[in-house]
Amino acid sequence: MENFHPKFEQNQNGNGTTNGRKSQEIKPQKERVEGKTHRVQLDFSAEAYEKLNELKEHLHVSSSAEVIRDGLGMIQLAINHKEKGDKILIEREDGSQAEVIFSFFPPDESSEK
Repeated sequence: MENFHPKFEQNQNGNGTTNGRKSQEIKPQKERVEGKTHRVQLDFSAEAYEKLNELKEHLHVSSSAEVIRDGLGMIQLAINHKEKGDKILIEREDGSQAEVIFSFFPPDESSEK
């Protein structure tokens, strides 16, 4: 079984800046959390903003916040399964499988031995 590495773009310095590139400001709709409302402001590079809008259209959702919430849910799902020792697999049309390797997870200790 081969490994599949999804591409997640991150800025060069990893500190939330866009390395001098022009970025777009996104103000997600307010989300209710435990009776409180939280507003989050995010800065995206032009490429990331375009990808966010493409995902919004592809998913047929009304807001960028929905795309981000869905992404957070997917990351939490992956974390929950990784902590249990599970693997996340893609099954192709031909029946072959590939393990999904998330670049944001630390290396698996068992694979380092």
